[in-house]
Amino acid sequence: MSRQHSRNVIPVSDWDALYVSGNHAELSWQFLHYLHSFSRSSRAIITAEVREELSGFLQHFADCLIRPDFSIPENEILPYIHLNAAIAYLAASTDFVNTDQWLQQLDQQGSPAIKKLILYSLRNRYRPSVDALFHEEPALTSFWYAKQFMASNLPARRWLLENARALYASMPDDYQVMSPNCVLAGYFAITYLDPENERPFKQKLNAAVRRSSPVIRPACPRNKKSIAVITKRWFRNSAVYRALYPYLESLAGDYGLTLVNLARPDTNIETGLFDSVVNFPALRNVGRMSGEQRQIVEDQDWGVVYYPDIGMDVETVYLANQRLAPIQIMGYGHPASTHGSEIDYFIAGQESEIPELAEEYFSERLVLLPGIGMIPVWPKNIVNKTSCKTGKDSVLINCPWTILKINADIIDVLRDIMAESPVPVRFRFFSGHDIDEMGAHPVYEQDLKELLGPDAVELYGLISYREFMAEMANGDLTLVAYPFGGFNTVIDSLHVGVPVVAWEGNHGYNRFPPALLRRAGFPELVATSREEFTDKALRLIRDPLYRATMSARIEEGDLEQRVTTGLDPCDFKRAIDYLVENHETLKNDPSREPVVIT
Repeated sequence: MSRQHSRNVIPVSDWDALYVSGNHAELSWQFLHYLHSFSRSSRAIITAEVREELSGFLQHFADCLIRPDFSIPENEILPYIHLNAAIAYLAASTDFVNTDQWLQQLDQQGSPAIKKLILYSLRNRYRPSVDALFHEEPALTSFWYAKQFMASNLPARRWLLENARALYASMPDDYQVMSPNCVLAGYFAITYLDPENERPFKQKLNAAVRRSSPVIRPACPRNKKSIAVITKRWFRNSAVYRALYPYLESLAGDYGLTLVNLARPDTNIETGLFDSVVNFPALRNVGRMSGEQRQIVEDQDWGVVYYPDIGMDVETVYLANQRLAPIQIMGYGHPASTHGSEIDYFIAGQESEIPELAEEYFSERLVLLPGIGMIPVWPKNIVNKTSCKTGKDSVLINCPWTILKINADIIDVLRDIMAESPVPVRFRFFSGHDIDEMGAHPVYEQDLKELLGPDAVELYGLISYREFMAEMANGDLTLVAYPFGGFNTVIDSLHVGVPVVAWEGNHGYNRFPPALLRRAGFPELVATSREEFTDKALRLIRDPLYRATMSARIEEGDLEQRVTTGLDPCDFKRAIDYLVENHETLKNDPSREPVVIT
């Protein structure tokens, strides 16, 4: 939202006068300006004074919005819907808690869908019909639907998780892609919140992406030895880079590698492995591609395209639904199937996947490498602890979980641990920049403290990797999230000498951590059920000597060597070689059995 020079911010006390005088356009601008300012704030605490101010704004804004004669300028409808999550978090920071009372009035009045889309979010307990909204305003409701995944973060409360899952299930077959947000809508989040139902959701989303975008038809002859690597995250500290660098390094020299960089050109990307680098401009119009974008992907001789991390950025989802090369492959950067894009193969690990479940969990054909499917890259920095560990009368538990990993199910597990612990415990959540957006931080913290207790929660926003590792070193133990675990969570915790407990499931993303722990020599820290996960955490809490013994074993060293024993980056090259030589045969093979690389 750009501010016009002719407009000035006026006091809230003057807003009623704008309404009475009929100057609704000016009043609407004042509302938007306030919401935009709130969404950009990253405060972690809402004081009583701020709470009163926010309550006053919401009362003015919502009371005005529900008046039948209040009209919203057409050019401001999308900005309002864009700020839907900010409105939800603002309401949650007030005594109103949500916008239910106004939303219900809009429904009773038969008000236009546009007004409901502004106030309606996952944080509402009153739930108007999503089908009716799509029927009345299919394009705007599609845009609103996409924005809901901002408000679905941290469904720590059971009802909020159920709202999020119901929303995923409600995606209509004729969902419309209006913007890049609509392309990525829920694609990343659903794996965390409702993995058992991601297949039908992603199938609808992929179909919507293909309906919205023209087909790209590369014209140049293909070169089997030319590979494009398409990612936004090829920089040194990213999890994608750390997990997959050794694999790509194995290709250098034998294949011509091109990095298609989706990040800004001035980003500090690593280019050493690549023969060439092309910068793909940000996707702003999903209905067409600029001449520069089209040239980058059409005027190439790529025989293979490799996506390390489909789903983490909008361009990867968009381009994965195009045929940029005869052979298209994805990796574990975001370890979940596309469920219906143009990707042929998913390179995974024999220790990370259950072959019998391949057809159920993947639309791509699995290619299973020996080991985990990634090569662990150990941190090189020496960690300096920031303070002493918690005293003997309490235990500090590291939860290095991005915000989507925190859900009602895992919070219930933490509550069980607290209830059975003989000493007070404190959970330290490292959740990154996501909690600093749209005014969400105080709402997330409030939710967690109400569920776990005000003295049992520390919530960190964006901090540097060095600070993160120093704080992790002060913990007594680390818990891996579930159902979506963490590959680098285990590596980071072991690096700082802190024992870590992981819960093994049926998906790669909750099988990486157990595989790493077994390789490191700690099979006793792997659980295969909720009860076992709780018991293993409680043993570390109850028994300081056992905890110290585990820490001492970690400090013995050679962890990197133990974890990587038998893992050969050249297995990845052997897989690429095999796929290049046998793709036509594999393509015509009706069997979907995984290809096993030995």
